[in-house]
Amino acid sequence: MTFPCHLFVSWHLARLVTQDVVARRWIGCAGVVADLDGVGVVADIITGQPRYYEAWHHLLGHNLFVGILLFGLAGAWCRSWRLAGWTWVGFHVHLTGDLLSGRGPDGSGWPVVYGWPVSGYEWQWAGQIRLDAWPNTAAFLALLAWALVAIKRGGRSPLELLSTRIDQQVLGAFRSVLTSRKTVPQPRQG
Repeated sequence: MTFPCHLFVSWHLARLVTQDVVARRWIGCAGVVADLDGVGVVADIITGQPRYYEAWHHLLGHNLFVGILLFGLAGAWCRSWRLAGWTWVGFHVHLTGDLLSGRGPDGSGWPVVYGWPVSGYEWQWAGQIRLDAWPNTAAFLALLAWALVAIKRGGRSPLELLSTRIDQQVLGAFRSVLTSRKTVPQPRQG
């Protein structure tokens, strides 16, 4: 699943679960933090050698121990085991999305090594959808449409996962652009 799809899915899950912005941040971030292991692509671009992304993506951040870490941090930080449970769910929704639709654009499967570093067993599904296939595009467009409706109704966007202030500034800028209408002079009658 693409990063924007993970972001929208995580944000929608968080919105549906709680009205508390701090809890939404934990749940939403748990649904995207696994993809931090894809940062190796930057090193690949800098060095000109594709080795870090392929070696570490779906390995470092996509495993049971990261899920346990997020669960523990959320529970301790917010003093809420209910929130920790939803953080656990958000993280596993990410993994499920990758198992369903995480096949590379070249057609290669991207397994999830859930037990890493203890186990090298690869979880993979033969029907995994390619990232550039139409079902992923359709899912993105549907999630985007749902997000636009949610933004209009709730006055919040996925940017709230980073900062409430930034979220409100960006939404305020969009509102001002949408509501400012240039008046067109009317021709004089007669």
